[in-house]
Amino acid sequence: MWFLFNAWMMAIQYCDYPYDNHKVDFTRMRRHLETHKGKAMTFGIMVNVFSLIPIVNFIVMPVAICGATSMWVNELKHTLKEV
Repeated sequence: MWFLFNAWMMAIQYCDYPYDNHKVDFTRMRRHLETHKGKAMTFGIMVNVFSLIPIVNFIVMPVAICGATSMWVNELKHTLKEV
């Protein structure tokens, strides 16, 4: 249960960067991620798993920010108006 909670927090943490760049407030971002929970949780689980691997965890942060930005541009940006 703690692993899933941590994955959701990772998704919120790293997805916040592209949402903030487009001036989307936190409440709207959280609601939008909840409507796309599968993508957000998959992203968060992957970040969480790679954070547990020694040496790799040093480069997880910049890669996760790039990944969240890519997910925003390719999949989430176009669906923001529905929330």
